Amino acid sequence: MNQNETRDELLQRLNSEVHELRQLVHLHIGQIRGLNSYCNLRISQLCAHERDAELALLEEYVKKAYDEHIGTIEDACPDLAARIDIRGTLPDGEQESWYRLP
Repeated sequence: MNQNETRDELLQRLNSEVHELRQLVHLHIGQIRGLNSYCNLRISQLCAHERDAELALLEEYVKKAYDEHIGTIEDACPDLAARIDIRGTLPDGEQESWYRLP
């Protein structure tokens, strides 16, 4: 807060930033749901052995994207990355699959 900025102005600015972040979160939720629906539809149209392979590939892409995202955050702010990374909270078997990425 600079000397010219009052508490009310600061609070108003913070509220505006939180509002923008909420909008982005809900946009991303919509995008994720849309992509999930599309992927499920496309995968359901495959035969069984193709379906299993595609689901495994999709899971690999998601885990890789998450790993890269957390890595980017970790480079800038390791404490934040440690607080938001869910991999350490997963059951042991699931944790291992996240860390065995190619």
